[in-house]
Amino acid sequence: MSIALGGCISACPEYGITQDTGGHIAYILGEMIALAERDDVASAEIVTRLFDCAALDRKHAEIREDISDKLMITRIDSGNRNYLAKEKLAADRAAFTAA
Repeated sequence: MSIALGGCISACPEYGITQDTGGHIAYILGEMIALAERDDVASAEIVTRLFDCAALDRKHAEIREDISDKLMITRIDSGNRNYLAKEKLAADRAAFTAA
């Protein structure tokens, strides 16, 4: 499992759509795809925040997104469905953890 709270992570990310959707998203996806391709791994999961923002793709409001047979993205609803830039994520951490 990898926890990735910042940016817009999805199976097919739109890099640059926010200031936080860049290289670290590519790194997380790459490492988790590689992990899921291993024969000794049954499943892999990326956990992130669920948000629903009219300016961004609605897929970020879906609880689950499958990337492959063994890799999925799980989005946790912290109760705050706004997209949060990385500088504001700390304020949501307790609610995310509780959720």
